[in-house]
Amino acid sequence: MNANLSRADRRRFDRFCEKNEPTLAADRRFFERRPDRTYRVRLASAAEVETLRLTGRGSETPAGYRWYVAIRHVVQDVRVRAFAIGRDGLDTDVSDAVAANIYGWASGSIANLPEFESALREQMAGDA
Repeated sequence: MNANLSRADRRRFDRFCEKNEPTLAADRRFFERRPDRTYRVRLASAAEVETLRLTGRGSETPAGYRWYVAIRHVVQDVRVRAFAIGRDGLDTDVSDAVAANIYGWASGSIANLPEFESALREQMAGDA
């Protein structure tokens, strides 16, 4: 993903990834506490937004809007995130079904996503 970045941008990318570790750990804990859930929606962290911008996949949000992330828990320790812009102040405490719909909408432009998720599941099953 970061192969086309300059050396300075790669360092920034790595710093943003490191800064985002607590957010990713919070996602992991969410799904550990809620084994009945497969999806989650939350505000995107500042590090996630900066990473999106750095890699050319994110833009500035209009006034009154924020970046959100919809997360799908694939298997233990494997989650896929899809980003979308929405109005500031949207409720992120939504049911699994609503979060699944948001994830489906946000990830709709990701080519071969079902195959990617299936390959992740198979890989993790083989590592077990």
